[in-house]
Amino acid sequence: MGKYAIPSDVAEYLHQDESALPSSVERLIDRAEELVDFATMNRVDVTDTTRLALVQKAVCAQVEYWIENGESASLGGAVKSKQVGKVSVTYATSDRGGDGSGLCERAWQLLMQSGLLYRGALLK
Repeated sequence: MGKYAIPSDVAEYLHQDESALPSSVERLIDRAEELVDFATMNRVDVTDTTRLALVQKAVCAQVEYWIENGESASLGGAVKSKQVGKVSVTYATSDRGGDGSGLCERAWQLLMQSGLLYRGALLK
């Protein structure tokens, strides 16, 4: 099961009873953790409790996003508008320039706060 979050973490994050979560919550957590690992280039140190708390929230935020919008929303963003005749779908864009991670905005913000998305040089 999850390395950064478990169903009870998601329930607490959503202020819901765990029984109200979808039956697919464990799978959603696993997928969200895959996205976090991709976005952070596998740099999550589980012994760093301060950063781990932000990573856990990011996983929960991603799961919340999928519960509300469906997993396919990560493929192109949330649906902004749609048309039925001659099918047309417009996806919302992100202010972060489409980093390709598939992370929702809130999860990305939490990981940004953790410093795990930083790609520059660290000076000492």
